[in-house]
Amino acid sequence: MEGKITFLNAELAAVADRERKRELEIAASKEEIFFRHVPQVVMMELIKRVMRMIRVIRRVTVITS
Repeated sequence: MEGKITFLNAELAAVADRERKRELEIAASKEEIFFRHVPQVVMMELIKRVMRMIRVIRRVTVITS
């Protein structure tokens, strides 16, 4: 029983760590967007977002097909 508890605690810790990293990443990206003043940097951010969406669409089409 103790082995299962240790495994679950480790799994929960890993999930919590991933959530924390995701929250920090979101906060950092919001901060970057709010404080950018250079048009070229804004364009690069838009390109990154479009590329991310293309990757998501590809994954969805592969999963559904």
